[in-house]
Amino acid sequence: MKKTFNTNKEMIAKLQKRGLIINDDSNVFVFNNYVNLIYIYSRPFYDVENQKYTKEINVKELIKINKIDIKIQSALFSRIMIIEGKIRTVLAAQIAREIKPHRAQTN
Repeated sequence: MKKTFNTNKEMIAKLQKRGLIINDDSNVFVFNNYVNLIYIYSRPFYDVENQKYTKEINVKELIKINKIDIKIQSALFSRIMIIEGKIRTVLAAQIAREIKPHRAQTN
């Protein structure tokens, strides 16, 4: 029989009892901030009809996945910014070339 949880808080309380989540001063950041960040990764285990989680979720693994996901996003966006900068430079040069002949004709 599968263990189901009614809410995220219920699941977290169960994991705290098992020692998988520690909520003391040194780990409050991990506990408080990652609950919402890992929500998207825990969604596949959520039974919408019964509004319960159908599987115990390894929160530590989800936190690792989230950290990797953040690194991938950061790398991707930094590459996009480089490409965007190059495109803007090329477009600005092209616009400048088009403006010069136009100004020469009007003078």
